[in-house]
Amino acid sequence: MAIKQYEKSKLTQDQSRVDALQQEINILSQLDHIGIMKYYDSIDSGNKVSIVVEYINGNNLYQYIRKLPGCRIIDENEVKKIFTKIVEAVEYMHEQKVCHRDLKLENILIDRQSYQIKLIDFGFSVKTRSVHEQKLHCECGTPIYMSPEMAQKKDHLGGPADIWALGVILYILLTGKTPFFASFEDDLLRKIGTGKYKWPDFLTDKKGKIVESSNGAKALVRKLMTHDERLRPTASKILEDPWLSNIK
Repeated sequence: MAIKQYEKSKLTQDQSRVDALQQEINILSQLDHIGIMKYYDSIDSGNKVSIVVEYINGNNLYQYIRKLPGCRIIDENEVKKIFTKIVEAVEYMHEQKVCHRDLKLENILIDRQSYQIKLIDFGFSVKTRSVHEQKLHCECGTPIYMSPEMAQKKDHLGGPADIWALGVILYILLTGKTPFFASFEDDLLRKIGTGKYKWPDFLTDKKGKIVESSNGAKALVRKLMTHDERLRPTASKILEDPWLSNIK
């Protein structure tokens, strides 16, 4: 187990941090899946609040990619293994009517030996009546992973917003790059709002060999990053995709 400690004096200075911590405790206490960090208990010791969670030995996916040589491109078959585990965790989470709303490389821990992943940081998560039907009102999360509707500050569906973030994650795993880039956040959000992105002109592996993502991989990214939120597939449908079914 691991213990996350928070100084109560610092927490009380920022109500949003208090709300996020309480939200994370409430959500994690309701979830039990191998792909989600397990919550055990919380302890109020007067001047500190301690959260007892599962200890996870590994790096987050951002660190995992940063340690790769060259242009940081992961072998496509390895991407399939990692991404399948992520989608399985999201599928369970959505079945429990929970939207994460901050899926990103930094919030996914990975064991390099087993490829087992763990979703973490549920401070922005929310329990809904239906992840694919109930509209949510506030935009949150990390800009480069935001869906077009969130970037445009529109009411949005939590499930499809998570699915868009999965598309961004898959794009990064395949290319080592982000699908949207800008020097200023407002410009970044404007670009995301269009939903238009393109693949890098070419990529090279650590040996200098040109690498091209397969048509199946590109097709799945297009499905996940569909501009219309209601046309994005569910996590269950993603797991049925032909590209993911062919893992060596």
